[in-house]
Amino acid sequence: MAGSLLSEDLPAQVEQLACRLGLILALLGLTMARAQPVPGAEPTAPPWQPAPADGYEYKSAGFVCRILPDGRIQDLNAGERRIADEVYVRGDAAVPGAEAERLLLLQRDLREGAPLLYQEQNGTVRLQKRWVLGTVKHPRVAECAVEYGLAPTTISLDYVATPLVALTTHGNMFITHIRLAEAAFAGRGFRAEYRRAGPRLCVFPFLQTKAGALNLGGVSTLRVGMDRDLLRLDAGENSAMRLLDDPGWGGKFSVHVNASGPWFVQPVDQPVGETCRWSIRLSLTDETPVGREDGKRPDNQNQEVR
Repeated sequence: MAGSLLSEDLPAQVEQLACRLGLILALLGLTMARAQPVPGAEPTAPPWQPAPADGYEYKSAGFVCRILPDGRIQDLNAGERRIADEVYVRGDAAVPGAEAERLLLLQRDLREGAPLLYQEQNGTVRLQKRWVLGTVKHPRVAECAVEYGLAPTTISLDYVATPLVALTTHGNMFITHIRLAEAAFAGRGFRAEYRRAGPRLCVFPFLQTKAGALNLGGVSTLRVGMDRDLLRLDAGENSAMRLLDDPGWGGKFSVHVNASGPWFVQPVDQPVGETCRWSIRLSLTDETPVGREDGKRPDNQNQEVR
């Protein structure tokens, strides 16, 4: 009797078990699908916090101030005051030229009524419109100096560019710094190539040179060329590095020079928190230092040293 009932119920039991198993597999598949990143989806932005009522401090070389939510800039050494646009244009003793240009953008944004949102990360403050206050050196810098010694040779390294790294005078642009020792560049030319790598490629929608001569202790004219995947920096033969404008780029690019050597600045247009891996190839040329009596250099000293 029991055997007959078991044989009669077996197909139904098998069907019921199969349905349950199918349901479990479907739920498991749905869970795994949700866990997988959707191609092209933007990463979740970090939580933002409103700026404090008393504003926030901006500290740079030789200049400390507090930017208040209503647009006033409080010089912590000279007291509170409202700084007009013309102060930035003509320059002011209390506000160095480079800082004045940056603060002007912040003040203009405040006057337009944009709420200040900020996030602190490694001493960096990030504003709503991708303006970043302060500077965070990339950890690869020290490793590069130790590993390669910055000798006059070809340097190749990979590093991950993090968005929150430094202040730029242009909005909507992230930059990273690669700092090179002065000794390796004194009186020498240099070339550098930045090539993208990794599955998620960053783009250069904001490239533009910032015209003007920058003193680099004998390193000469900087020529910049780029395509979608490669950015080249090439020092020329003049006594001062000059950034050349190319109107065809339609964007922004800048190179900052520090007293201890050049800072290559990489703009990265990408969501907050996302990283972009770049492969960098740096080659130094045996360029004669500026200040020779004849003002020239031998032809055989323009070769790349490997």
